[in-house]
Amino acid sequence: MKLTIKRSEWSRGVQSANALLVNDDIIDQNEEYASFTSPSPKMGTKCCLGFLCLAIGATEEQIAGKSMPDQIKGDAALRSVLERFNLLNRYLENSEFSERAAEINDSDRNTMEADLIELFKSNNLELGFID
Repeated sequence: MKLTIKRSEWSRGVQSANALLVNDDIIDQNEEYASFTSPSPKMGTKCCLGFLCLAIGATEEQIAGKSMPDQIKGDAALRSVLERFNLLNRYLENSEFSERAAEINDSDRNTMEADLIELFKSNNLELGFID
């Protein structure tokens, strides 16, 4: 599977346990979230795991307000799509993969893109970035 992250829509470097898969209007309504994030992510941006969720069939509505992929499992329609692709347990549990991807995505290291490419490659996913 090939995944492309569009840098202008990529939320990264947010050092917060409350970072979201997709940053939408729920942020404006959540003062507690806003107080923990610095700087605040741009509306409509997604972390690397948010891009992955969308690529395997989730909608922005299904991942809105979620901080990790395992939180979308309760959506019955999405669950059937993911099970067909046999991706539910592999990528969407709070696995070593998702934890490591979140850690890299939320870091401030200069090698973030290269580190994510390597992590995704080690999990048989091709990752690329575009402007």
